[in-house]
Amino acid sequence: MLKNTLTILFFLIMAFFLPEDAKAATATGTIVSAIKDVGASTNWQTIAWSASTTASSTITIKARTATTSNMSSATAWDTCDNVTSDTDISANNCITDSNRYIQYQASLNAVYGTSSAWISPQLNSIVLNYARYAATGTLVSSFFDTGSAVNAWRKITWTESAPQGTKISFQLRTAPDIADSPGAWSSWFGPYDAEGYYKNPNGQNGISIIHNDGASDQWLQYRVLLQSNGANNPALSDLTLEYGDKRYSEIIIKDGTIFNDDAILR
Repeated sequence: MLKNTLTILFFLIMAFFLPEDAKAATATGTIVSAIKDVGASTNWQTIAWSASTTASSTITIKARTATTSNMSSATAWDTCDNVTSDTDISANNCITDSNRYIQYQASLNAVYGTSSAWISPQLNSIVLNYARYAATGTLVSSFFDTGSAVNAWRKITWTESAPQGTKISFQLRTAPDIADSPGAWSSWFGPYDAEGYYKNPNGQNGISIIHNDGASDQWLQYRVLLQSNGANNPALSDLTLEYGDKRYSEIIIKDGTIFNDDAILR
C-alpha cells in the first residue's frame, strides 16, 4: 500500500485589543478549507496540525470526506465530531474510507480578560496522511511439469474475494519438455489471444486452443493480474487447473468410454 501526505500551509491568527475596563469576552473565528482531491479512492489515516495556543485559547478541527467534488455527499459540519491531532481519523463519523475528496474546518476560540493584551490561538499548518493500493499488481508462478508430452489443459477455476471496483484475472503459457526442462514458451494467452485474460472464477473460461491441443503443453506457468480500486484490493484464495492426456479426450469422444485421466494442480 502506498502512503501519501497532503500538507496545507497557512497562517491564521485572531487578535483583538481590549480597553482596560473591558469585561472578559470570548472571540471565535472559523475557516473552512478548499476541497482537496487526492485523485482516487483512498484509505484515510491521520491528520496532524501545528498550532500555538494559550491557557485561554483553543483550536478545534473537524474533517469530512465525500465522493463528489463539490462535497454535496458530505455530512453536515454541525454533526461532525472533532478530530484529534496525529490520531487515526478513519473511524470518525464524517470520514469514509474510499472517498477521494476531503475538507477541513478549523475553529479558533479565545477568552479575553480585562487587561489589555493580544491573546490569540495561531494555526500554522495541517498535514493529512492517507494510503491506497497500487492500481495493479502481477504475480507469476513457478514452472509446473505435468509429465506428459501430449498433455492438454482443460479448465481454470479459482476462489477470490473481489470488492466492487477490483478484479482478478489470469493468463497462461505452456512449453514442451526438453531434457526435463521447459523448452520454448508460448506467449501469454487468455481464452482467445494474447490480449485477453481468464476473468471468470467459476470455470466458465474456454481454454485457448494454444494450450489444449496436446502439443507443446507439458509445462505450464500462470500469471495473475490483481487490480485494486485504491482503497481495496482483491484477494486470491486458491487456484485449480485441470489437465489430462489429450489422447484420452479423443477416445471419450469416439466411444463414450470414461477415463480417470484428470489431474489437479493447486
